[in-house]
Amino acid sequence: MGRAGIRIQDGAAYMAGLEHCASPWACPICTPIIRSARRQDLTQAVDYWLQDAAHGLSMATLTTRHRKTDALTDNLDLIAGAWSALAGSQRWRRIKQAYGISHYVRAMEITWGPSSGWHAHLHVLLCHDRPLDDAAMDGLRRGLYESWAVSCERTGARRPSPRWGVDLRGITDTPDKAAKYLGKDPDGRPSHGIEQEMARGDAKRGRGRSIAPFELLDDDTINGLGEARARHLWLEYSDAVYRRRSITWSRHLRKEAGIGAEQDDEQIINRHMLGLNLIDLTRRQAKQLRAMPTVLATVMGLVETGEVPLAESVIQSVKG
Repeated sequence: MGRAGIRIQDGAAYMAGLEHCASPWACPICTPIIRSARRQDLTQAVDYWLQDAAHGLSMATLTTRHRKTDALTDNLDLIAGAWSALAGSQRWRRIKQAYGISHYVRAMEITWGPSSGWHAHLHVLLCHDRPLDDAAMDGLRRGLYESWAVSCERTGARRPSPRWGVDLRGITDTPDKAAKYLGKDPDGRPSHGIEQEMARGDAKRGRGRSIAPFELLDDDTINGLGEARARHLWLEYSDAVYRRRSITWSRHLRKEAGIGAEQDDEQIINRHMLGLNLIDLTRRQAKQLRAMPTVLATVMGLVETGEVPLAESVIQSVKG
């Protein structure tokens, strides 16, 4: 394994010198590496698509009804089944034709709230062969809702409400900002654009009273929920997401955008082991950072923006 340290590769910081599990969901070390690589692919795809001024982008967020007592595995199975039903339906084919949808990228986001339980929803980036005006966006929103509602019911989920079942917004950001929205991390870092929203689910802090998965490992959350409850929720989460894909591309988009074949999670981890080492860590420091995901996220963010001395100061200030 070698000496523990913080390295940077392709603009993304990560911890090296440790065993790696290649989880895109539930590892403070591997998840940011994998999500950052996915974000870079998304950035390239969004950049490619928006090079043509005649193209357009929109973001759909799809949600199913859920109860506080619902198991996360059940929620994920229902939402995955509903999407499969939607993507294979005649309704979806008609929607794609009517609104010029050539490609899409789909990502899952998960949060937990004390009053609502687990909440899983899909972000779907839609690539249009033309910009959509307000009237077209309204029509697409209605069509998506009806199709999504029917698909939910067909797979055993309750019909989503018209207000919360589907959210749709046009994307008017620059390519870089647009891509950054798609890639959220689950570690509490804010997202900064479309690719960040899609790919970095590990970095996203829950809104309001909702909690992002990695926040379940933070001292403040543990103190608020109680250690036993926080541990139970984390174990439920890590079990539920095991071997699930974090991002799915429609056929031909990667090839058309010149991105190349998609690497699996293990390949991404192995490639990033070749990065430039910037900070050496003692085993004690590495253990402390792994146990404090939001502090680790802060350190990684500082390294990625070139503020290595400040990152070192944060590491030195950690007490464990």
